[in-house]
Amino acid sequence: MEKIALSLVGPIVSPIFSKLQNAALPYFGGDITKEELQHLQNTILPKIRAVLLVAEAKNVEVLQPWLETLKEAAYEAEDVLDMYEYERLKDQVSSAPNCIKTLIKIARAVVAPFTLKTELKNTMEKLIKIADGINQFTPIVSNFPNQDPMNRQQQHDASVSSPSSRVIGRDLQRDSIVNKLISAADEPSTSSGGRRIPVLAIYGIGGAGKTTLAQSINKDPRVVEHFNTKMWVHVSRIFDAHAITKKIIESINEDECPRVDNFDVLQSKLKKLLLESKKFLLVLDDVWCLDKERWDQMLIPFNEVGEMGSRILITCRAEEVISKLGVDHSFSLAELEDGDFRSIFMHYSFGDVKKDITDPQLSELASKIVKKLSKSPLAARMVGSSLRGKEVEYWKQTLQRGDMLKDTLGAIYWSFEMLPPCLQRCFALCCLYPKGYHFKNIEEDFVRLWIAQGFIEVPSNSTVTLEDEAMSYFNELLSKSFFQKNIDYVGEHIIECTIYCMI
Repeated sequence: MEKIALSLVGPIVSPIFSKLQNAALPYFGGDITKEELQHLQNTILPKIRAVLLVAEAKNVEVLQPWLETLKEAAYEAEDVLDMYEYERLKDQVSSAPNCIKTLIKIARAVVAPFTLKTELKNTMEKLIKIADGINQFTPIVSNFPNQDPMNRQQQHDASVSSPSSRVIGRDLQRDSIVNKLISAADEPSTSSGGRRIPVLAIYGIGGAGKTTLAQSINKDPRVVEHFNTKMWVHVSRIFDAHAITKKIIESINEDECPRVDNFDVLQSKLKKLLLESKKFLLVLDDVWCLDKERWDQMLIPFNEVGEMGSRILITCRAEEVISKLGVDHSFSLAELEDGDFRSIFMHYSFGDVKKDITDPQLSELASKIVKKLSKSPLAARMVGSSLRGKEVEYWKQTLQRGDMLKDTLGAIYWSFEMLPPCLQRCFALCCLYPKGYHFKNIEEDFVRLWIAQGFIEVPSNSTVTLEDEAMSYFNELLSKSFFQKNIDYVGEHIIECTIYCMI
């Protein structure tokens, strides 16, 4: 966690410096010169970036206190600048001929801006003083002449395309689960609690491919033909029956659920929808619940009115979930065969076009990297996507850092580390959302937020809009498997963030 925080300081602070240089200058007059701000941007900041690259590659912990101080000072200066801008714009909007308003405006113009200007000047001077402290770390940089061993690109590559989604090495398991879902032999059972819809489970460690397999099953033509209604809801660690029920209703209606605070009323609404839905398949992804009573309470509408042939499919990490919830059939995702695992990596490294693999050196490097990945499908997907389109030298240096790829979280962090700063800061903002959050409107959830934060920049003479550039950022993150397409929702893809525990 600390290592990731360390690597994020540069990408986050850089746009703040740019904003301060461009927006703060008019407020200072002769107090802080243009040359001082340009020195900060053109001399100090490049040194900071150089030290950051070494810190990321070598995990130099001695830098962390200084970097945290720098970040806090930058945020403080930005906050004061934003307040100054707010006061200025408020005066413009509220301007009126009324004498009292005019007097208030004059008083505010004299007092508030003076105070804010002084505060902004002080914070800027503090920031420059802290930034100048980078010189003490120059020896660290000089000890590592190749400061960017991976030659990490500073600009994103909008031309990178996302390989088609495929489930590799799970054909037998997929067919077995599909057959169980559509089999007439497994009809609603009767227990001491009454009638119950059969529940099936896919379980395995994090990154094993449970969600990907469930998505493939959900889209299987046999499943599509068999069920009248299909619902997909991400559950996550915190089991909130009220919130989950609302999501299920939204999945059926393909629209936002009206606000209903009473759980009984919500369940009554769900019952009515289920009666209209006929035979259904409910997929609950990433279930952690161990409370059988709460679980059964949430499923009451399904068990009471579910039509014959309806099914519930869950994915979970712990086998304990299966025993606690009384699952009818479970399917463990065992470790993939060597050939299947290599095929996953090659698919995301080279896509559907195999001509690049004719290079024997590249093929050999791929085989060696695959052995480092400990058969984690998620690691193969993310590392493969990050290597897609890269030169042989890049692959060689990746292999040299192979120890980092030995576990899934290490591979995720390596993939994040290899992103250019502009994409790092955009993806880091996803920590505002809970894991599994369904992004239904990319423009609102990402584009506007990134633009508002100043994360999106285009040359002044460019014909590309900020919105188009932001969408290209998102598409590149998608191509590198930082997001994954989920099921269709209201004619558009739900995009689910695959952060896991990295941020």
